[in-house]
Amino acid sequence: MDTLNIDIVSAMFKDIHPLFPVTFCALDNNGFSVYGYPNLSTAPFCCAMRNHPTLHHLCRVSDHRAVSVSQNQNDPYMYTCHAGLTEIIVPVRKSNLIIGYLKCGQFAVESNLELINTTANNYESVYQLSELSLTNTVDTIRIFSEELAMGAKKLLAIMAENAATHNKALSNAYSLPYEINSYIESHVGENVSIETIAKHFNISHSMLYNICKKINNCSVKEYIITRKLERAKTHLINGYSVENTAECVGIDDTNYFIRLFKSKVGITPKQFQLAYEIK
Repeated sequence: MDTLNIDIVSAMFKDIHPLFPVTFCALDNNGFSVYGYPNLSTAPFCCAMRNHPTLHHLCRVSDHRAVSVSQNQNDPYMYTCHAGLTEIIVPVRKSNLIIGYLKCGQFAVESNLELINTTANNYESVYQLSELSLTNTVDTIRIFSEELAMGAKKLLAIMAENAATHNKALSNAYSLPYEINSYIESHVGENVSIETIAKHFNISHSMLYNICKKINNCSVKEYIITRKLERAKTHLINGYSVENTAECVGIDDTNYFIRLFKSKVGITPKQFQLAYEIK
């Protein structure tokens, strides 16, 4: 099956970012993020959101809905997420088949500033988010005019067309970064390791590290942990026990999973789950 040419996508993101400095990302045909620029990390405001179970769930709902809506249209879909931020997503099609998506966002248009501030204050009050300093991160959100946002929408459409055109004769060197991220995403529920990934793609550990560092801005181990914890959050929100959640993300030692989760998220898996249930 055809996939996005990550080198082409990366080059486009890097060229456009100085003119429109927001978060860009490429998604596979299932809607999973496989490449981000400057990286796959979210902006401070969005990061604070996703560290709370209920708000993390709302973010995921917004993400999935955007993918679902954009599947049925050719033009970029520009929308406002649950927190008031603006995002744009467009499918990349080849022979009428969706091979991935391009997305940019985590910015605000001027007309939504009041909505964003009101939403942040309401979330802090309702969900007791003082420890996340949600309102303190509002000032980090990039603000653009309506005209510039519309320009970005048109630009993303051109980028998607370019990504589809240059996807022909995709070489292994071009597809490898994408395939590695897709492989990790598909095997999050297993005890996936650096050794198994390198062996699967018949590459050295150092080459694997360099590829992962280039596309994810982190080591292979760090990226695997990030994807496991994101999957774990979803399972916890859906009512899985801590033990079952650990097993579902390929971690046999529940105590290790609890320590790892707390070190990265700031609270234990049970506290994360309870916070969502109390919403």
